[in-house]
Amino acid sequence: MREGDPEKIGYFLAIFYNFQQFSPRKKPIFRPKIMTTNVQEVYHVVSHRPIYFWSANDVDIWLRRKRPRFALKYAHFFLRHIVSGRVLVDLSDDDLREIGVENADERQDLLLEIKKEKLYSDLDEFSKLRTQSTGN
Repeated sequence: MREGDPEKIGYFLAIFYNFQQFSPRKKPIFRPKIMTTNVQEVYHVVSHRPIYFWSANDVDIWLRRKRPRFALKYAHFFLRHIVSGRVLVDLSDDDLREIGVENADERQDLLLEIKKEKLYSDLDEFSKLRTQSTGN
């Protein structure tokens, strides 16, 4: 495996994550992030756990907070198919169509939100690992 192989990053984050840091059922908090494009403030859900450890209920909460309109239409599909965080990050356009998201534009919007949340989760984990390694 090459150093920094993006396919293996999530796996190693899951292994090296300190399991004592997160407690069951902690509510996600909102943390503002400023995007350089359009210079607008965007809020994203930051969980106390990496996305790879989310349960199907955590995914449901995330969807309801990020895209309430989509949650009304599709949350029951995600719950019925027990889409956990680990499954969520691997979903494709075809997978979303299979579980019941028929509209192509909505599938693309969901995939974009999933990729953004995965990126935020990975960056948060890298930051925690760096802080732990420097001893701060």
